[in-house]
Amino acid sequence: MASVVLIGGPSGTGKSTVSELLSKTLSKSNKKCYLIEGDSWHSEANIIKMSNNIPLQDIDRWPWLEKLTQLVSEFTENYDVIIVACSMLKKIYRDFIKDKLKNNLKISNLSLFLLCNTYINVLQQMKKRENHFFKESMLKSQYDTFEKPINELNVYNIDCNNRTPVQLVDEIIKIL
Repeated sequence: MASVVLIGGPSGTGKSTVSELLSKTLSKSNKKCYLIEGDSWHSEANIIKMSNNIPLQDIDRWPWLEKLTQLVSEFTENYDVIIVACSMLKKIYRDFIKDKLKNNLKISNLSLFLLCNTYINVLQQMKKRENHFFKESMLKSQYDTFEKPINELNVYNIDCNNRTPVQLVDEIIKIL
């Protein structure tokens, strides 16, 4: 049985960094972890859109979310923890993921963590990024789309403001 942990939030909030650190930290506790970097599984068409400052629509995201849930299901048998870094900006996306995975008998626990920070802080962080297809000009559309969870089962807001990735991972582990 595997625990599944999804790390989400708008671009630039630290999903990849926190996911990698969480995987390394849990691995030190003898947990066999598998990390799925959601950005690596976008279709070429989605990457082209984002590279050209065209925000993705729901229709663009459904096949991507479907692929991520399929990947989770593929790895549940061989790992203790599966960590997925993906945006999950809208409640309907989070509900889709939970619905797709709820009947998987190989999943013992499903937790979704949304990294939250101010638009200005994230914009400053994004200006420091290199070699990423997502451009800072797209950040506004992510914040316009982002639905902060309110009373969603197994969905947790993690405040990133003035906190290090280590502090964020510590908070996530306490919740797990």
